[in-house]
Amino acid sequence: MSARQALFLAGCICLAAGCKMAQPNGQIQIGLLDQQFCRLNVQERVREAERDLPGDRWETAIAGAKKSSGTWNQTRRDREANLAEELLNNLQPILSEDSVAELLACLKTYPQDSDLVLTGVASYYYDRGNQRVIEELRKRPKRELSCLRHHLSDNREIYQENGPYSSVRMLCQVILDQAAGLAARRE
Repeated sequence: MSARQALFLAGCICLAAGCKMAQPNGQIQIGLLDQQFCRLNVQERVREAERDLPGDRWETAIAGAKKSSGTWNQTRRDREANLAEELLNNLQPILSEDSVAELLACLKTYPQDSDLVLTGVASYYYDRGNQRVIEELRKRPKRELSCLRHHLSDNREIYQENGPYSSVRMLCQVILDQAAGLAARRE
């Protein structure tokens, strides 16, 4: 194994650390989002998208500012967001067939009171990926959601740019409450 491959593997392991779930047999399951993002060909595409290119369009929040904290490469941001969407669109058919436990394992999470900062493609990918996983969880019938009860003490934070759920615990409680409410209205 080359040094580059070893560093890549170490980076993937670190990236995946926030999105894993222990199985009853003690093995670790890496979520689908992390599995795809850590692939070598995906990482090469991420590096390409996250480069500043000569023809890129720069935007500024301050008139006349040069490349500083008040400016950003809008073309690069668009490339990053588009790549994230493409990757997620490839996963959508799989997510729609995953079990509730598999979906929960896919969420990009991090320890409570920790500051996870993702940038570039990863930021778009995991934020939007978590949104898609949550949408899939909400589609599941009440009888499939019972395994969420095992996660009502899970205080891991859910990675999101701006979102209503601060933890896995809160997400599970809200989905269970919504499912109970829907079931009660049907009766």
